Amino acid sequence: MLPYLQSLDDEVDTTYLLLGSLRGSPLLALSVNAYFAQLPLLPVLGELRSLKQLQVTDNHITLYGMSSVSVPKEMSQLCSLTRLELWQQFGYCLTNGCLPSSLRSLKVRLATAALPPAIRAASQLEQLQLSHCGRSQPVDFTGLEALSGLTLLGLRNCNLTDLPWQLLALTKLVCLSLADNNFLVRGRSALAPLTQLTALRELDLSQCSIYGLPQMSTSLQVSAGTWDIELHWQW
Repeated sequence: MLPYLQSLDDEVDTTYLLLGSLRGSPLLALSVNAYFAQLPLLPVLGELRSLKQLQVTDNHITLYGMSSVSVPKEMSQLCSLTRLELWQQFGYCLTNGCLPSSLRSLKVRLATAALPPAIRAASQLEQLQLSHCGRSQPVDFTGLEALSGLTLLGLRNCNLTDLPWQLLALTKLVCLSLADNNFLVRGRSALAPLTQLTALRELDLSQCSIYGLPQMSTSLQVSAGTWDIELHWQW
């Protein structure tokens, strides 16, 4: 047990070596390489009841031999967790009930082309950033309309050619990223529904294929370059 440990990074495989010691420690923030998700790590993380921020990522390095990773239900035991980032090349499958009710910000690369029930049930979320590891079909956003408290939404690389209708139910949205999607087929009419989101102030269209925009509010800041979403996602 490490009673004074408050943060940990796995620069030299430290995380796995200390798994036994992590149980019961007052760890507040943890960043771990996605490789360890193939080991018995994620269930153990459920015992870190003080953890507030968790990042599981492959750090943009291709990990040969890996596949999608399932996030177990034990993760819901992280009763203090408010921010969670899950990113690896092949995406994550979220088990039903795996997200703690304390969670407010979620960033995840999906292994499937449908919004998982675990996310649809997380009505307390305020920030959600999604991407999809496949490019063959658009993501099905059925259930997104239930997340009415969202103020920030990222739908990067979700194979969108049209806006999901569920987006219009998110009336509190202030920041929206549609980066790396192809709206060229529909042109500016594809984004016309955005005029109904009156609270929207920041719109990211970087790496999007689209000609022109509909008439938008003069208070809306539109970016065609790289959107610095880190301003809203502080680790």
